Amino acid sequence: MAAPCVSMKRPVPENIVIQMWALCCTFGFIIASEVEWGEILLCRNCGHGVAKAEDLINVPSPHAKHQRNETILGIDGVLIQLFTNPSGMHFEVVTVASAFTEIHGKSYPADTWFDGYTWSLARCTRCDQHLGWRYEPKDRKNSNCPSGSCYQHVGENKKRFFGFILDRLIHEEYADSLVMSPKFYGG
Repeated sequence: MAAPCVSMKRPVPENIVIQMWALCCTFGFIIASEVEWGEILLCRNCGHGVAKAEDLINVPSPHAKHQRNETILGIDGVLIQLFTNPSGMHFEVVTVASAFTEIHGKSYPADTWFDGYTWSLARCTRCDQHLGWRYEPKDRKNSNCPSGSCYQHVGENKKRFFGFILDRLIHEEYADSLVMSPKFYGG
């Protein structure tokens, strides 16, 4: 059975389209709109869209064991960094400015790979696969707020970003190429 299609006839603000896209992807809908999404990174486990190519950014870290630049989703010079956690596990990580993920748990200041940032686990909203981490500037949360929802002003050079584990992602076009068409027999 084909997935239902939500069609938009008028231009819609991008922030609304992004929210609708995330919601529709969660429930298996396809959005047909005038907004061009471009290239998408998907969760390798379930195929859920997690980040757009235009959101790939380079955030170098002095804690990386190795760094290299590659072309990902048509974007040249994407920084891929190799990190090792305290348990000895190795991760190749790419960084993105925004993502469609669920944040799990609190922010941790210890063992961060990016100085001046705390980290939280970022999981796929569909299958709960650990995809990477969300990094927040350490001075962002105001400790005087009991709910933790108050924020202090942070300079332009310190913004939230995500670090995704490269082998937990898949390119949208590659995923599409894995789908096989059924063979038809007879005449």
